[in-house]
This record gives sequence, C-alpha cells and structure tokens, in this order.
Amino acid sequence: MDLERDRKGARQVERAYARRQFYLRLKGYGLIVLLVVLGLGASLFWKSDLGQVLDRWVLRQFFIVRGTIPHPDSIIIVAIDKAMLERHGGVFPRAVFAEGMEKIALASPKLVIVDATFSKDQSDRDADIRIAQALAAVPSVIGAGRFYTGEGDREYITLGSDQIFQEAARFELPMTFRGDNSVIEHIILNPTLELPLAERIPLAPALVDLFDLSVLPGPFDLINYYGPPGSISRVTLQEIIENDIEFAREKIAERVVFIGFQSAYDSTAVQNTEEFAISASSRPMYGVEIHTTITGNLIDRSWIQRKDPVVSSALVTLFAVAMLFAVVSFKKAYLLIVPSLVILTVINYLLFSQYQIWIGGIATLWLVAVGGIVVFAFWIEYLLRKINRRIERYGGREL
Repeated sequence: MDLERDRKGARQVERAYARRQFYLRLKGYGLIVLLVVLGLGASLFWKSDLGQVLDRWVLRQFFIVRGTIPHPDSIIIVAIDKAMLERHGGVFPRAVFAEGMEKIALASPKLVIVDATFSKDQSDRDADIRIAQALAAVPSVIGAGRFYTGEGDREYITLGSDQIFQEAARFELPMTFRGDNSVIEHIILNPTLELPLAERIPLAPALVDLFDLSVLPGPFDLINYYGPPGSISRVTLQEIIENDIEFAREKIAERVVFIGFQSAYDSTAVQNTEEFAISASSRPMYGVEIHTTITGNLIDRSWIQRKDPVVSSALVTLFAVAMLFAVVSFKKAYLLIVPSLVILTVINYLLFSQYQIWIGGIATLWLVAVGGIVVFAFWIEYLLRKINRRIERYGGREL
C-alpha cells in the first residue's frame, strides 16, 4: 500500500513537472511570436511615411559626410541665371537666346539639351528660325512639357514646344525624375513596360548613340548627386554671348550641354517652380542640374543601387527581431546592441560611399534598439517594484 502511494505521488510530481515545463515552453514560444510580430511592426514602420523620412535624413547625412565627388567631364550646364533675366526686365528675349544658341552650335558640343519648353510665342519669328536652325545644326533635345507619374500607365501632358522647335530638335525630353514626399531621389521610368529599358528612361535615347549605355539603373535605384547644389560645372549663357568662340569651344566642345534656368544658390528654401528639394542637401536644386546629374550617372554608371524593397523589409525585420531578442536575453544588452549598430551604420556608409549601394532601414533599427532597451528597462523596474510590494505585504512569509 505504501509503495502504491509512493508511485502515485511520484506520478503526480512528474505530471506537475511536465505541466510546468509545458508552460515554460509555451511562454518561450509566445516570446518568439511576440518578437517576430514586433519585428514585422518595425518593418511596417520603416515603410511608413515617417520611416522613409528618417531614411532620407540618414541618406542626406551620408551625402554630406561623403562630400562632393567628381562628375564626368563630358557634362556642363549653360545657365540662364537671375542676373541675366533681370538684365532683360524679367522677360527673356528669344533673340538673345538665338544669339547664345548660334554660338553654342558653332562650339561643337556633343549634344545640346535645352531643359525648357518653348512656348508658342510668334512675336519674333526671325529669332525662332535662328534657334531652330541652331538646334538642327547639332544633336539636340528640347523639353517636352510632360512627365511620367511612375504609377500605372498614366502620363500627364502639358503644353509642348512650338512645332518649329519640335521639328528641329532630335526629340523632346520628358521629366526624368519624380518626387517622393516632394524630395527628388529617383530616376523615373516610363511606365510602358513593353518598351526596352533604354527607351523607358527618358534621357537614355538621347545618349545611347554617344555613350555606352549597356548597363542602366533599375526601377528602385536612386540619383547619385555629385554634391550639394552648384557642384556641376557651369557657365552662364551671358558669358557665352559676351566672349569669343574660342571661349565657348573651351567650355563646351565635345560635351553634353544642358541649357536652363539656374541662378546662384543663396537660399535653403524652394522659391520657384525651377527648384526642387533633393536627397543630398537641405538646399534645393534647380531642375537643369538634376537632369545633368542623371545624365552623369548614366554616363559613368554611378547611380545609387537599391535593393528590392521586399528584400530590405526582410532585412529590417530580421535585424529588429535579433536586437529585441538580445534586449530580453542579456542583462546588459546595450553593450552588444549599440556597438553592433555602430558597425552596421559604418558598413552601410561604406557600401554607399565606395560601392554606390544604399540599404535603408538603419534609422528604424536605431529607433527599435533604443526604444526596446528603454521599454524593457522600465518593464524590469516595474516587476521589481511589484515584487518588493509583495514582499512588504507578506512580511517575508512563504508566498
């Protein structure tokens, strides 16, 4: 009888132990599920507007730390600046532009891209004819007054150039960039998927006969700005007009010449429709320089490569789960997490600066790490206070 009671008691102890082990495993699985859910939440945050704002802030700091880098010598801007407009009373005469275009054509540029749309103004047809003849004398492109939204098959059309210029130029140039939260960072693609990639990037058809464009940016790649606004070589149209032809040849011979409005940079805010916020600087950049930058990227294949957002999202989730696991598993997790994040940030910067690769999400991971450490510290403090209150309540008796 005693032996049977002992066996029965042993079975009860074993069942109680097995039950406790089951509950412990359940808690462990629950913790894993919780960490995965939090990791997915970090990924969703990264893809949100706020997460992307943080990403752009980090990208901007990377551009600033890297500083100005050389751009291809084969590109230059001929700027119509504010001083030139003021000189002519704010209205830029076609005759003045005709004079500048004629001298540019004589200077033997490799390609002329007029980053503007010619309005259907017939008040000076002689000047129009001179401009058209200059455009026809060299490989040339003019602004088309249209841009692709990058969404579906929609294409927004605005007023194009006068027919005389359309016939003279090689073709018309659509806008080649789009804004994400009003920040210009992507090279835009024509949404017509049936076209070859070389024809879907608006600038590429104008360059394909002049440069090797066998490798082109993908749909997620970013503009690699060579520095803050004003980093690309420029000469004003007034200088071209006022100096002799040798001066013009020295500046623009055998180069891709962009002509457009570009005034001096003296502001940190967008002040007119020619300026755009960019990912490389807090100062806005004129559209003509953005187009010139994209052309430089296509020529020297220096755009910023970016992975498919699905891959980046998976990496953010994986690193977030790993960091949160470290937070709940190690007493001084910050001694492991902070150095790891510093190393990850440095690697991210080196990939950006040396290999033109951008992997987003580092700002989100810093936020998750700091937030996780702080929240867990408060949670531990709460549990300790709760235990102390129970000890005081029961006077140290067995609970």
